[in-house]
Amino acid sequence: MEALSVLSLVSNIVQLVDVSTKAAKVCYEIYKHGATSEDLQLAHITDQLQQCYSNLENSLQSSQAPPGISSSVDLKALSLRCCQSARGLRDELQVLQAGPTRTRREAVVKFIQRVRKASDIEKKKKKLDELQKSLDTMVLFDARRLILALSEQQTQLSVSIQDHLANVAVDLSSCNNGAAQRLKTEIEAVIEANKREHDLTRTQIQTHFDITIQQLTTTQAQQQKLKERRDQVLQSLWFEDINHRQNNISEANPRTFGWIYDESIRLGDSFREWLERDQGIYWISGKAGSGKSTLMRFINHNERTHRILEEWSEGKGCVVLTFYFWLSGKQLQRSSKGFFCSLLHQMLFDDVDLLRHVCSSNESIATKKTLADWAPSELRASLEIAIREAATQRKLCAFIDGMDEFDQNEEVGELLDFILHITGLHNIKFCISSRPEVQLQKQLDRYSKLQLERLIQSDMDECIREALQRALSRYRPLSVSEEDIRIFTREIRSKAEGVFLWVHFALESLIKGMHNEDGLQTLLERLEELPSGMEQLYLEMWRRQNGNDQRYREEAARLLSFQKLFPMSLFELMVADTEEIRERYLQDLQPQGVFEVLRQCEIFRVRVITRSAGLLTIEESSSRSEQSSLRSLPRGKDAQSDGLRDLRKRCYVPKVNYFHRTARDFICSSQLGRSVIGLSSMSSGEIYANTGKARLAVLLQGFKSLEGQRCKRLIKYVGEHNKEIGTGQEFELLEHTRHVFESLSVPGIPEYDCTRSMFWRQETYLYPTTEDLVTTAACFGCISYVKAFVSSQNNFVSSYYRGLLFLYAVRSLRSLWIDLSMKKRKLQLAEWLSDNRADMFTKQVTGDDEILSPFECLLHELFWLRSYDKHLEMWSKHDVFLRYEILPEGMRLANKLFVRHKDIGPHDTFKFSFLDVAPLPSNQSNLPESLSLSITIRADLLYTLVTGLNAPQVTKMTEERYDLISFQRKD
Repeated sequence: MEALSVLSLVSNIVQLVDVSTKAAKVCYEIYKHGATSEDLQLAHITDQLQQCYSNLENSLQSSQAPPGISSSVDLKALSLRCCQSARGLRDELQVLQAGPTRTRREAVVKFIQRVRKASDIEKKKKKLDELQKSLDTMVLFDARRLILALSEQQTQLSVSIQDHLANVAVDLSSCNNGAAQRLKTEIEAVIEANKREHDLTRTQIQTHFDITIQQLTTTQAQQQKLKERRDQVLQSLWFEDINHRQNNISEANPRTFGWIYDESIRLGDSFREWLERDQGIYWISGKAGSGKSTLMRFINHNERTHRILEEWSEGKGCVVLTFYFWLSGKQLQRSSKGFFCSLLHQMLFDDVDLLRHVCSSNESIATKKTLADWAPSELRASLEIAIREAATQRKLCAFIDGMDEFDQNEEVGELLDFILHITGLHNIKFCISSRPEVQLQKQLDRYSKLQLERLIQSDMDECIREALQRALSRYRPLSVSEEDIRIFTREIRSKAEGVFLWVHFALESLIKGMHNEDGLQTLLERLEELPSGMEQLYLEMWRRQNGNDQRYREEAARLLSFQKLFPMSLFELMVADTEEIRERYLQDLQPQGVFEVLRQCEIFRVRVITRSAGLLTIEESSSRSEQSSLRSLPRGKDAQSDGLRDLRKRCYVPKVNYFHRTARDFICSSQLGRSVIGLSSMSSGEIYANTGKARLAVLLQGFKSLEGQRCKRLIKYVGEHNKEIGTGQEFELLEHTRHVFESLSVPGIPEYDCTRSMFWRQETYLYPTTEDLVTTAACFGCISYVKAFVSSQNNFVSSYYRGLLFLYAVRSLRSLWIDLSMKKRKLQLAEWLSDNRADMFTKQVTGDDEILSPFECLLHELFWLRSYDKHLEMWSKHDVFLRYEILPEGMRLANKLFVRHKDIGPHDTFKFSFLDVAPLPSNQSNLPESLSLSITIRADLLYTLVTGLNAPQVTKMTEERYDLISFQRKD
């Protein structure tokens, strides 16, 4: 029992402690917060419930149940009781919450009060819980009932609406026809309006799309058209050897010519200073063979030149142009036309905007297709326009080599005047090299300049020393000291007198002696024997090479006799020089064996070099047209086709030409050179005739194809050199030409069938349209051949065909591209035909589909010749000859025909066209670019015009635009 008593006592103590702890905790909370945490939480919940019940009560008082729906539960009463119960609980709790107590005593007192009130608070809390649960249940039940009632009402409303709509539909269907029709009309109007709006929108979209596509297409078409125009214009300016001379100048020794950039030059004006400043012209003069061309190539290819020019341009960019005149080259390599073409081609090549500007200044430029379509005046004007336009945005520097090698048949002064005029513009300068010839010196001496031979002594020493050391390294048995090399160098430089070319030949002679194991003294003697001047040196070389052997000398002279026709291919020179090969081609009228011809050409190549003593050289062409021709030959199909390619590459592409300009001068201009050529057994006529036969062999061997332009070119060659070839040679050569053409002709294909007129109807300024070989011969003034043809078949050549020959003989009298002597022969042939039954007045259809009689053709050409008076500034020299030599002869022939043919009535009329083109003034941009007049004139008035007797007045209308030619009788 005692144990149980103790346990009971302990339990009571623990319980007392627990109660005391809880009481202390409650007292502490009351002391701290004024109430226990449970009372505070319960008070907060009671406040929230009271607020909810108040809101529910307000809502129930302000709302009304839907019609036909009543609530079976009095939620308002229940809500009111809940609200009252919550308020009573809140009041009990507020008594216990008087704020934090100040003393522990007050806390204990409040604790005791709370203990006393605890049972009341608990009862009120339970009552509130029961009322809350009842309210929740009632609200859910009432809400469900209301939802079901609303659903039933909605179903009934839906049925009612459907019935109402059905009644409306019945009412509508029973409406009168007028109202239905109006409704239908309105509906259709709305549909139609929508359709129109849709169509309009679609049309606008399609139109915008089409415009966009058209703009894109137009832009692409314009770009393509501009590209095609650019390619066409550039092609019309390009010629075969446009870069040939520049590419074949030997490169300078790397250790020479560097002094040109030295500002401290005292023997001339500083070239570097000229590059850096806006000074118009810099003139590099020097003796023949002093290295001017090599220096110009060095300057043009040196990056220091371009770097200084870029600095001079101040960020704008500098256009660099080059041209190398070459007297030994083809016509365009030494003429003003080639100069203008090359510079214009360089300027337009990479500048589309500049091309567009030049074309806009002269719309006819866009129609140019070949060089023959360009007149020199057009080229000059277009180049000036291009330079002026380019100079507004960039700077320009041109390097022109060999002004002394300008064509001797043209006036170099006119070209210099153009250059001086251009360099007067801002941002443009020219560097020119030439020999110090009198005319060039007069016009260029006042500008910045240097004299080359005074500045190349150190370069010459360097080249001599390097060449001797390189040669001595190959010939070790020869013991030569540095002092000996200095002696050789000094001796060569002294005798060279500033001519690099002399140094070249002197070194060749010394190296040849070393090869022959000559001793030091023998080498010095060999050097002493060399003459100082280039002419004497060339003569000595020729004599040494050919000795006293008359056969060698005659062969060498014969090779050099073709000098006026250089450059020519190795194959052509071989055929022209070798009678056996030439006759074999003309007899067989077929190509010779490829490998046999190749063997002959290789043998002949050695003969050219040895017999000419180095005066002639064989150049491997790198021109675009030659490379294109090589690619066009058959390749890889069989050994024969590959052999033809190899033959062309090794025999036809290489060109024989002079080693240097001084070699050409020696052969063509010096008395010593002419004495060398005088040893040839081949006459001048034979030289030209044999060259023509060699060109036929080119066709037979297959190097060139048969086509109208090329055939006309061969006949034109005969006409141009008619005087040299002579009567007998002319007929023979043209007969050979006829046989070759017929053998190569391809029947049935107009482009390759020389028996058809279509083959000859390819017209340019150089090669006008003709009908056959005989009419082509008449066109180029081959009198002997046409006379022989007509005379040999006198009874078979109709008067109509003779009239056709007359027509082609007088055609192109006005052409500026036909030699004056040829024009005289054309008039002589025309007169002979008119005396030998030529029909002068029957209309003929010419190759270019123009219908006119031979007599009208003569009048047409004479009219053009008379109209040249107003163009004398453009073609001054040529027009003077036309005016005072060709025109009087043509008028005399026209007068003779007027007098002879009495059947021409005074009121008969002749009709022909006249075209006059002049620059378009800026204030009359709406006028046409050219005026074409079709003139019909009476015979008596035309006689007055042509003969100059009682000449008609020429009235100038709209002077600043163009001239209208009107014919009026004098009172």
